[in-house]
Amino acid sequence: MDDSIRRVEKLDVEEAEKAEEIDKKDEMDYSPQEERRLVRKLDLWIVPLMMVTYTLQSYDKGILSAATQFNLNTDLGLTTVVGYDADGTPITNNRRYSNASMIFYIGYLVGTYPMVYLAQHYPTSRVISLSTMLWGAVVMSTAGCSNYAGIMVNRFMLGLLESAVAPTFTVLVTFWWTREEQALRMGLWYCCVGVATTISPLINYGLGQIPSSLLPWKPMFLILGAVTTLWSVVLFLALPDSPLTTKGLSESERGIAIRRLQKNQAGTISTVFEKSQCFEAFRDYKTYSCTLIVLLTGVPSGAIGTFGTIVINGFGFNHFDSLALTCPIGAITALSILLVGYITRKWAGTRYICIAVCALISIAGTLICWLGPRSNRGLLFAGIFLIAVQVASGGLAVSLAASNIAGHTKKTTTSASTFAGYCVGNIIGPLIFGASPGPLYRAGFIGSFVCLCGVVVVATVTYIALRRENAKRDKTSRSRETGLTHSIDENLTDMQNEEFRYVLVLVSMLIGLAGVNAAACRYTGLPFRQSIGHVSNVSIESNGLNRSYLVSIPPLYRPYIPAGVIFSFHGGARTSTDQLRLDQLTNPEFNTRHIVVYPQGVNACVPGDEIDDVKFTADILEKIESSYCINKDRIWATGKSDGGGFTNVLACDAGMSKRFAAFAPVSGAYYVDTLPCAPSTVNIPCHAARSNIPFLAFHGGNDTTISYSGGERKEECLPSIPHFIQEWAARDKLDSSKNFTTWVASNTVAYSFGLTGLVRLIYDSVIGHDWPSTIPNADNQKPGHHPASFNATPIVLDFFDRHPLALDYWTTRNV
Repeated sequence: MDDSIRRVEKLDVEEAEKAEEIDKKDEMDYSPQEERRLVRKLDLWIVPLMMVTYTLQSYDKGILSAATQFNLNTDLGLTTVVGYDADGTPITNNRRYSNASMIFYIGYLVGTYPMVYLAQHYPTSRVISLSTMLWGAVVMSTAGCSNYAGIMVNRFMLGLLESAVAPTFTVLVTFWWTREEQALRMGLWYCCVGVATTISPLINYGLGQIPSSLLPWKPMFLILGAVTTLWSVVLFLALPDSPLTTKGLSESERGIAIRRLQKNQAGTISTVFEKSQCFEAFRDYKTYSCTLIVLLTGVPSGAIGTFGTIVINGFGFNHFDSLALTCPIGAITALSILLVGYITRKWAGTRYICIAVCALISIAGTLICWLGPRSNRGLLFAGIFLIAVQVASGGLAVSLAASNIAGHTKKTTTSASTFAGYCVGNIIGPLIFGASPGPLYRAGFIGSFVCLCGVVVVATVTYIALRRENAKRDKTSRSRETGLTHSIDENLTDMQNEEFRYVLVLVSMLIGLAGVNAAACRYTGLPFRQSIGHVSNVSIESNGLNRSYLVSIPPLYRPYIPAGVIFSFHGGARTSTDQLRLDQLTNPEFNTRHIVVYPQGVNACVPGDEIDDVKFTADILEKIESSYCINKDRIWATGKSDGGGFTNVLACDAGMSKRFAAFAPVSGAYYVDTLPCAPSTVNIPCHAARSNIPFLAFHGGNDTTISYSGGERKEECLPSIPHFIQEWAARDKLDSSKNFTTWVASNTVAYSFGLTGLVRLIYDSVIGHDWPSTIPNADNQKPGHHPASFNATPIVLDFFDRHPLALDYWTTRNV
């Protein structure tokens, strides 16, 4: 066996052993605060290094376009005048200039796969820093070019060396951030193509004014190449390779980083090139989807990057204005990338819809530049603005190539393929524009229009395919029963790992537009010893007391999709376990998506009895929100008997009424501390912070514990249930004297207030102090009790699903 192969395999084994050792040491769970500190450290350490490097790469690559404003194209014979318009405007042939731009991407295309191969076999920091140093030297050597042949060789070598950066950064991000975090971090360094475009024109103009015996465009290349070469030293010293090998993390931080990598279900960091994964990448339609999107967005991107100043010059602007006007184009590009990165972080998995929307915006820009009147320079320039937005589509496709692919070799191969598509697109774009006579460049804008339409089609088809794949995996997933998480040293691909789920969810975005905040998850893993489809007992300190609660993780819980949360409170002399068995909210027949929490009262007493259980509930809520992927607009409360009464306490609390979306007490005990008792008129104190609270109550006409008619009990006053529910209708500014009556089942009627049924009472005239159910439970099996004619549980769940917090804030309820 070859020595180099032995060395690589030895390194891979050592890293796998190190990962296993760290994993064993880190069996204890880590807190969300520790994870946030680590993420902040990574953001302040690695992201700036990538951003500066990609800014320099984009600057050095695009300097050719700026140099044309200082006659580089005429000095090197890249542009010739072939005639004149009737008004005297020269008609130019830019084919050689187009070729000089195109050859860069041919070099990039040639270098992409070898550079990715090197980056997997050798330390990332060494590969990146060495390539940066060499391309800086090539940029400086551009000043020595004196003819067409020289600039062609120079640009080819520049593309070859710069090809190490973007594909390697794409994979590097997956080593340090979870899949939910990756889009924003990708966007931060990818947006630097816009940053470079924003800052470079004015710097270039200043460099072009330097008094020198050299031609005015040459100092640009000499100075910027030197800056890039110096930056390579910083990368060599500061850029980390992976969590397994970097010296910049403490042992505890390294352990957290490894556990986060494991949660990605994306395989290990491996130095062995696996041919099977490489072949799988080329058999996977996702590789071609991401590559095609990047290729198609690369056509207008490459054209504007190469011909931007020339096209703007053709609108009638002078050379300085053409340079200056590229600044806002760069700003639009950077802001578009950052905005879609924020959106995909805020609304989990909305990348495909953002790809399509950005492409549609740029389609409008191509139509303006293609068909707009040449006399309206402002309109034409606005079209260029809109075309710049499509760069964000390509950036999202790059992030999807990282997030939706697992297995190190497969991921690097797909990343390389994506940037190969980027190269092809950037080759085609300048060719189309170069073959189209200036200053109109109609063929170039028509070609860009067709390509952007293709982006919309590919994104839509891919979304549909991946959604079907996720649904298929959800049906067959073993994690539903086992909570399985694969170890990172298994290095499985996304096709081999049945627990892998593809990032795509459009529904979250649509819900968000409707007012539902499907907020991005700060902490997406399950706490230690908890698993999907199981119930865990959790201890928590509240007001100096050791308290506890049960938490049920539903079968379809996914760490990248915000879940709803239901709090269910037990009755007096009952326990949280009793309530879990009674309400059936954890039964997969009824609920597969919402987390259910069962707080335990002190000494088996009901929550709210002599203890500050509002604070206890708030403490649980804080822990739930920091420990799981939670939709904060979908948190609800229910409970039985005294637990139902405490549900009403939460609804009337100024703080909790703003955090819980809806309330559904069952056989509730709504005690009022006042005597004598007038059940039909007693004043019911309530300090809710909003006046549109969804409230659903259940009660039995044969309830001998908490009478439907109310009355004195335990030296307090119980309001009659009709009076109680009418008071809630009045609080919600509904007409409490009017309700809609519908039959739910035999002996059971629903009284609804408001057209949407914001406040409802479901009354069964024959059941007692029970949780209504058609199947036997602890309530209806007591002597003198019997099953109800309906199930309360699915009605409660349907009511909760129809009433998220944000919708109720913005929907008018007055009737």
